[in-house]
This record gives sequence, C-alpha cells and structure tokens, in this order.
Amino acid sequence: MPRLPIIVDGDCNSRFDRVKQVFHNNFTQRWESEGAAFAVYFKGEKVIDLWGGYADSTSHRKWKNDTMTLLFSCTKSICAICFSMLVDRGLVAYKDLVTKYWPEFGQNDKENITIEMLLSHQSGLAYVDNVIEESDIRDWRRMSKIFEDQKPNWTPGQEVGYHVMTFGWLVDQLVRRIDPAKRSLSQFFKEEIVEPHDLDLIIGAPVELEHRIARLASGSKFLAAREVIEYPTLLRMFWNGLFTPINLGNRMLRNVQQNFSWMGSV
Repeated sequence: MPRLPIIVDGDCNSRFDRVKQVFHNNFTQRWESEGAAFAVYFKGEKVIDLWGGYADSTSHRKWKNDTMTLLFSCTKSICAICFSMLVDRGLVAYKDLVTKYWPEFGQNDKENITIEMLLSHQSGLAYVDNVIEESDIRDWRRMSKIFEDQKPNWTPGQEVGYHVMTFGWLVDQLVRRIDPAKRSLSQFFKEEIVEPHDLDLIIGAPVELEHRIARLASGSKFLAAREVIEYPTLLRMFWNGLFTPINLGNRMLRNVQQNFSWMGSV
C-alpha cells in the first residue's frame, strides 16, 4: 500500500516548536506508522495540542481533534482516583480486609488480603488458572466467581506483581459492593468525574462512539528490530521476561497471555 500524505494539525506555542518538529518526525521517520495525538499543559496552560496521521489508514480516515484512542493501563489511575473518593467519603479504608465487603472473596487462602494489597498489586491475582473467555469479561458476576475460586499466585503481601489485566475487574468488584448506589466502576466514573467536569473520557465505549475510535495497529517486525538496535536495554528486558523462568515476574506474562488467548483475534 502506498504511503499516505503526512498531515499534522493542532496548536503549539512557539516556545515548543521543536516538540512539534519531533512529533512530525515520528511520522516521516516511520516511528509512528498510523496516527497519534500529543498534548502538554505547562503551569496550567495548554501549550501543545497536536494530532496527526490516520485513525484508520486502511480507509484513509484522518486523525482529528476528537479522535478517541484506548487508554490501556492509564485506566488504573482512574480506578485509583475513583476508589480514593470512596475512602474520602468514609465508606471504606485501605487497611480493611477485602472480605469485609466481599465475603466470598476469602476462599482459597485469600482471607487476609487487604484492599491496600489489592490496589498496590500485592494480592497475587495477576492471572487466574483458567482461560477467561471473551463472554466472561462482560459478566461481572461470572468474573466475581472466577476471582473467588482463584488461589493467589503468590503469598499476598509478600510480592509485588503488575496486575496488567485483572486490576480493573477487581476494583470494579469492590466499587459495586462499597458504593451505596451499587454502581459499576464505569458508571461511578461517569457520574462522579466525567459529567461534572465535562470530560471526553469513558470506560466501555458504546457503539455510537465507535466511529471516533482509532483502529489498533500492530507494530511491524522491522520496527521492533529497529527499536532494539537503538535501545538495546529493550532486548534485555524481553529476554529476562520471556526466557528466564526462575523469577515470579518472568512467568507472569506467559500466564496472562494464556488467560486471554482470544485477544489476538480482537
């Protein structure tokens, strides 16, 4: 497919013209093969607001100022903010046991897990023993049972392991049980943060917003090789993570991938 014209739009304070040039270079030098957006606030002022490339290069759909993209793990900070609001209202404390609000959670050696452990990636629930089906992720009751039946991956509170996929579901389970209105995490976030502050941000985008969402694009093998050449520390990180089985953290990636094996086709 022939290369599409490179288009960069938006605003940039003249003090940061160099940043705009670097952003443009990401496309000309092929570091960014599709599209991207970048904004910076400096001392309360928005000094950079740039976007460029394509939200969907196959249909030539350009990236716009209102193009939406996946937040991925940035939603973990959203989860933490929502939960801190429950703490601030006196509805829960970080030192509380999870079982105070979710008694069934205490099965299979999880009875001593505190909310603090769960929120700080110490609960040992970074992955589960069984495959989580695509249909399961939309059923919070099914996800509840999956976590209730699971034994911790390590002794809770003794290790820290990034809960890359399970974190949001675990926090959602707690919010549903602690919030007096029994809202989901998504609904709590919408009503308590998004709507009062007029944010263009959502957890669980509805169908009517799909036309604004950028298509995901996989990185090429060429780009991966180029990154390793320019940043050799990446090679050491991947080697340790994938081929050294002695450390707990090095097994986690493989186990998480097995939990969500269907994601490669989404």
